[in-house]
Amino acid sequence: MLLRPTILIAATFTLSALRTTAQDKTKEGDLLTWTHTISVVPDSLANAGHTLPAFLITVYESDGGQAFDLWKAQMASSSREVNNGKPAKAIGVTLPAFNSSPVMVLCTATTDKKADLGRLSLAYVLNDSVPVMDQEAASAHARELAVALNKAVVQVRIDAYTKRLDKTNDKLDDAQEEVMDNAKDLEKANKDLAKNRNAVSKIQADNAKYSGEIAGLEKKFALTNDPKDLKQLTKARQKLAKGEASLAKAMKSEAKAQDAVSRYQGRSPDHARTAQEHTDSKEEIEAVIAQLKRKQDAIR
Repeated sequence: MLLRPTILIAATFTLSALRTTAQDKTKEGDLLTWTHTISVVPDSLANAGHTLPAFLITVYESDGGQAFDLWKAQMASSSREVNNGKPAKAIGVTLPAFNSSPVMVLCTATTDKKADLGRLSLAYVLNDSVPVMDQEAASAHARELAVALNKAVVQVRIDAYTKRLDKTNDKLDDAQEEVMDNAKDLEKANKDLAKNRNAVSKIQADNAKYSGEIAGLEKKFALTNDPKDLKQLTKARQKLAKGEASLAKAMKSEAKAQDAVSRYQGRSPDHARTAQEHTDSKEEIEAVIAQLKRKQDAIR
């Protein structure tokens, strides 16, 4: 019977964990390839004054507490109840290998900190003192359980990186949106700048025309001293004065538009760099997840 890996362990990973080493590990020490062998070792387990035959399995890259929690979660799906005694007991376990008769599975957990692993000792019994007759079927189930628990440990890593990937995707979406928004703002600012430059050019041309008219009218009035010529000269000077005021205002708007263009141009590299950083992070995380999935598939 295939057992479903269950996710229970909360894990926190930093971006530095994504940098792999020559030993095929993340910087935090998580192995990205499966280098272990699943085995079931005959053992014994004490319960209620009785010594019962048991099977020792190893849950790598874990510890006794984590392995025990994973075991409880696995047994919860096929038993009536699981309690935390010493040993812990999964009661009313229904396993096809033992026909239709429920059995009880006893469990103790230990940690090997130096080797970074947890070990579970499992006894398959009919009651507190009587082991099941078919110890071969019990051993086979213990091996299936070892495979499922080791896959579950890897699934914890996969889920942690998947969660980080979701966050990175959100950050990338935001960064790409900022790139697009900045590009739109820059495009608008360039249009505003062109519009203001055209306005300045037009006013400058008009003012140059008024200046020419004034020069001609000044010469004419100097010769005629005619009030009508003075009136035309005065009107031309008023137009130039108004034009110069308009030019000052237009040049101020042009400078403001130029500042906006410079501002958005200055932001472009930063936005692009941020988007690229999130893209790189996304690709790194995806690569780690793909490696972990291959690792998980290799556990048999």
